Amino acid sequence: MDAYINEDAEKSLIGLAMQDAIVAQEVAALPDSIFGLKEMQACQRGIMRLAKQGKNVDLVTLDAEVQCDLQNTALLMECVKMGISPVMSRQYIAILAECAKRRELAALARKILQDVGNPGASVESLQAECATAAQSSAAVDDGVTMKDAVFAFVDSIGKQDGIMSGIADLDNRLGGFKPGQLIYIGARPGVGKTSLAICMAKYVAEHGGGVLMVSLEMNPAE
Repeated sequence: MDAYINEDAEKSLIGLAMQDAIVAQEVAALPDSIFGLKEMQACQRGIMRLAKQGKNVDLVTLDAEVQCDLQNTALLMECVKMGISPVMSRQYIAILAECAKRRELAALARKILQDVGNPGASVESLQAECATAAQSSAAVDDGVTMKDAVFAFVDSIGKQDGIMSGIADLDNRLGGFKPGQLIYIGARPGVGKTSLAICMAKYVAEHGGGVLMVSLEMNPAE
């Protein structure tokens, strides 16, 4: 199996884009570099152009759109046959993204191997390139579909798996505060917003949680 190009995944994804409008929009939003085959890159660019023009993507429209770059109707028909289930599109995209990262790393490795033998090349610069590549390859796409978000929310109802505030009614309704959330406490001046926040912070700290208290309205003595 080729670690740099997954031909089946590329053809299947293009085939799905010609049969499903949602997949077509997903493919249109991708960079063409995610595809390793030049023919599939041409198809992606054609799909992107059709999407920008508000046109439907199918075998006929895409074949006409890519005539300048790809005169191969048989290849497009093969892609359609390979694109079986639209629900597989995200998995195909993930496969292609991993292959694309491998190609990027391989290209960088070849460049560094070439540059490292050059006495004029800065070692620090080469190390920085390696670090940048490592950070880029570790990046994760955290995009979530609306359907997945709704299902996750429904599953979380009734579960108290967050950070408890110590206020029973609030914890029962929210299931606790979730990591990554930004919570605002809104009320008129002088009704105890800061006191409430301090009480919740104290409760969290007493139950083993980490707390940082920062106030922009009072000095340290207050």
